[in-house]
Amino acid sequence: MLPLTLNRKTVLEYAAKYPAGYDQPIAELVAEVQKRGHLTKLEFEIVGEWKSPRARPKLRSNSAEHIEEASRIALSTPVEELGIGVLLTLNGVSYPMASVILHWFHSDPYPILDFRALESLGIPIPNQYTSEFWMHYVTRWRKALTESDVDKRTLDRALWQWSKDRSDSRVQRT
Repeated sequence: MLPLTLNRKTVLEYAAKYPAGYDQPIAELVAEVQKRGHLTKLEFEIVGEWKSPRARPKLRSNSAEHIEEASRIALSTPVEELGIGVLLTLNGVSYPMASVILHWFHSDPYPILDFRALESLGIPIPNQYTSEFWMHYVTRWRKALTESDVDKRTLDRALWQWSKDRSDSRVQRT
């Protein structure tokens, strides 16, 4: 499988095909969360619903205090392993969900960990996500961000859409 060609033109073309309005529930939260420096329980649940509605019951079981403190640490620490690690202490949060929080609300650029993004970058999906894999992925994604010369949401949308288009064409051929 050849990964997505990472140039500005191609990335912008795929990003433009990403479903309009899909990001709106989270996009509306960004300024306030960044200003405050942490997620509230309601915001945390909105993020969870956006990434994985199946996780809703587990996410709701977290206390507001745990959510606020874990997200405060994650969004302020310069130690990347700590940022992702503290989010993993929340019930129902795995690497993909934690990556969404970092992607949307951290001031540094972080990718969303998703099988579609991995496919688009030509990164094999591991049997288990680890801190080492996360750091490898962050490094590779940031390189792609620089190569494509776009903002983080545009790159994420393009990676998702490229993989979605490929899966749709594979289904149509069978």
